[in-house]
Amino acid sequence: MILLVLPALGVVWFLNLVTLMEKLHKGKSIKNQKILGSLWTFLFIFLLMYCFLAMTYN
Repeated sequence: MILLVLPALGVVWFLNLVTLMEKLHKGKSIKNQKILGSLWTFLFIFLLMYCFLAMTYN
């Protein structure tokens, strides 16, 4: 399960980064991208830590 979730989250994280860069280039508001980027980063780190803990205690 985690082997599917982490790469999918990485793809969404990258797409958010690309959207952020495009909006910066066009001079548009990036408020939503900053919030989504923070959320995706939190989820990615949380799932990564969970994966490492799960491997450690097996």
